[in-house]
Amino acid sequence: MTARDDIVRRAVKLIGTGACKGDVEYTLNVLDVTQTNIEFRSKPSKKAAEEFHGALRKVRSIARKLPANLRFAMFADWADTRHKFYNGDLNFARAITRLMEASDRYASEPLGKLARSAYQRQLAAEEALWLLRKYGVDVVTTKGGAFCTLAALLYGKPRADLQHHCRAALHGIGKKKAPDLR
Repeated sequence: MTARDDIVRRAVKLIGTGACKGDVEYTLNVLDVTQTNIEFRSKPSKKAAEEFHGALRKVRSIARKLPANLRFAMFADWADTRHKFYNGDLNFARAITRLMEASDRYASEPLGKLARSAYQRQLAAEEALWLLRKYGVDVVTTKGGAFCTLAALLYGKPRADLQHHCRAALHGIGKKKAPDLR
């Protein structure tokens, strides 16, 4: 396994902009939580994830109806004041969206016996794809390309061959088709 700081440093270098550091760290947190809780793929867990997704959707809807100045005051704690785009409302919206996506992943996870490493690799590829698209990096699924290399870094094994998982993520294979809310 590669140290977390090293993964972040190498991912920022791959993407080519220091602005992505926060997103890379957040992505690693999402992957850590998902990998830790992967065994919770029972029917009750899936049901709870669906209910949580619905509750978050209601929170987001109600938050949008608040006056802008109240939204900013309420959600200012979600923002990092050192960030050049400081705006508590936008960071709150991003956090809610990411939570909704994570709960949707749990809810849509098949109950079958999907291998842990395959599931972890698939999530790493999906997160790498999101990061590259967000920061405008070309997405090419060659073994030495930025996409597969970043996916391997996020997976925690920089030399891992995730080309198959990257292609699947790029073409939306193996995941529920849902609008990209990020």
